Amino acid sequence: MSFTPIKSFVDPTFFSELAKFKLETAKLSEATVDISGSMSVPVAGGRPAALRLSRDSFASDSPAVSSSLLSFDIPGKLTNLNTIEGFKELDKAGLLKGHADELISAFETKEIFKDLRQLLQFHVITFSDLKKYKYYYWFCFPALAWKSRARRISGGDVHLNEMIAKWTRNQSQSDQLIFIINDNGTELLPFANLQFSRPEGMLKIGMIDFASTEAIGYPWHLHNLVALLKKLGFDRAEVYIYRDHPSQVKVTLSSYWIEIGLDGTDLSNHGSVGWERTSEGKLMPKVSDLAALASPLDLASQAVDLNLKLMKWRAAPQINLDILKSTSCLLLGAGTLGCYVSRGLMAWGVRKITFIDNGTVSYSNPVRQPLYTLEDCIAGAYKAEAAAKALTRVYPGVDAHGLRLDVPMAGHPVTNELKQHEDYVQLLEQVRKHDVIFLLMDSRESRWLPTVMSSALGKLVINVAIGFDSYVVMRHGCQTQSPRTEAEPTTQEDDRETSAEPLGCYFCNDVVAPIDSTSRQSLDQMCTVTRPGVAQLASGHAVELFASVLQHDLGKKAPANATSTLGPVYHQLRGFLTNHDTMPIWGPAFEQCSACGREVIDTFTADGWEFVKRALNDNEYLSELSGLRDLQEGAAALELESDDGLE
Repeated sequence: MSFTPIKSFVDPTFFSELAKFKLETAKLSEATVDISGSMSVPVAGGRPAALRLSRDSFASDSPAVSSSLLSFDIPGKLTNLNTIEGFKELDKAGLLKGHADELISAFETKEIFKDLRQLLQFHVITFSDLKKYKYYYWFCFPALAWKSRARRISGGDVHLNEMIAKWTRNQSQSDQLIFIINDNGTELLPFANLQFSRPEGMLKIGMIDFASTEAIGYPWHLHNLVALLKKLGFDRAEVYIYRDHPSQVKVTLSSYWIEIGLDGTDLSNHGSVGWERTSEGKLMPKVSDLAALASPLDLASQAVDLNLKLMKWRAAPQINLDILKSTSCLLLGAGTLGCYVSRGLMAWGVRKITFIDNGTVSYSNPVRQPLYTLEDCIAGAYKAEAAAKALTRVYPGVDAHGLRLDVPMAGHPVTNELKQHEDYVQLLEQVRKHDVIFLLMDSRESRWLPTVMSSALGKLVINVAIGFDSYVVMRHGCQTQSPRTEAEPTTQEDDRETSAEPLGCYFCNDVVAPIDSTSRQSLDQMCTVTRPGVAQLASGHAVELFASVLQHDLGKKAPANATSTLGPVYHQLRGFLTNHDTMPIWGPAFEQCSACGREVIDTFTADGWEFVKRALNDNEYLSELSGLRDLQEGAAALELESDDGLE
């Protein structure tokens, strides 16, 4: 007897889902999992049905009822190997024999009657090369090998075909696949009835054939059906091979009857077959190269988070990548720091980045600021816009924007109120719209207003400042942090390590309010003269601090030197290239701070632009409002008293 082997067809969507399954669920596990495929009876003259896998193959349950005429969901197994060597060295013969043994066991325990689709079960082994988008796979359709007699006794029966067409509309997939035909061919019955009663005469069975109408061989799952009948004690049976699509039952007639003799079937020492051959008839796996099919944008979308998802396999299983991906970041400053920070954020999966800067790309920039090129210099491109475009060239899926505006600075008088008020409104809107604010500017006073706004709105601020051979990276405290209660005993060491006090901002250590520091400067003072590696070090620490904070359970409210999945969540980190040293430090919020002090925040919240305008025009206003003036006068009085005492 010859059989028509089952062919496989794998839709590209299956490989996409396989990649997702491997990265996010299976990871390093090579455990076999349940999947499903689909098969349908072909129409007359069509190609033989293939077992089809798609993204739906990973659905948790295969439906028991067909969604269309003679369409079946076939249960199967998937084993995805971690290495190509493991794929090649897998014991294929052992896997096949294991399935054959499971079938025999299902026959003996009568489990087979619960779902006859087990006679068509499959197993696919795979190896996914996720960096090259190549997928190696090999299908196995386990069948119990046997030698027995079979002969064709008659052709199809139109009346019987009509009965089968009606039967398939109302039965489960299991009962559609194989069924009993009564002696006179007037009634169809569930195959499971054989558990309880046997027909008096010849056993007559109908079964669905998925081969084309021109196929010569018998259905592949007849292998296993004959073995089941033998296990049930039958020596002979007549089988109606149904291969006419219900929609064409009166147009074609390709079905036929065969008689099989089971006396020679011995299951005590069964063999098994089933590994799929290639179109050239060779026993070997197939390979699909999705890189040749997908667009570059699709490939980039799949690959961009590969390294991040691999972290969850072994290095950091508890890391929350979704919170990073969903966080929007506002970068104030698109210079050297802005360029490096933005690339680091993209590498962490951040997809919403907005730049704010008022400068243009100069000829000295590209060698230190990697988002810019000579073409940007020639065109006189604005930094914020050019930086955003550069990010989209790196990965088109990023939502990057650039805004050209001047940040109002304390100590710099208002010269064009209409324009500066408009800049103020836009800046406030952007701070409100984003989750995390990065302060990456090159002057102290330019950081003041964004700090005030962020503090008032409870935003997480990451501040980076660099010198010639040193840098500071810090996160600002949020006003919503809960202060330590009197009932909580503390020690000095405890204060430093686990303090719940609000953390200080960039201005909390100042005893003077910010003033104009950019006027009357020489060239070396106007440019940020720094060792080239300082910006990269500082930017890297800033991005990692950002990621660590978001991984903490309290997020932006995390206390100083707390610990998250990624390690310590420090408050400040100061670095020195003179001895290549870094020093984490902690400092509490300062009540008289000119940027986050309560009086400043309350006045800003109440007066808005009028408050800002006064701070710009009056160098003494912030000192008086925040209480710094009183502090300075108190210190001077103490010094005077001390001097008088000495005399």
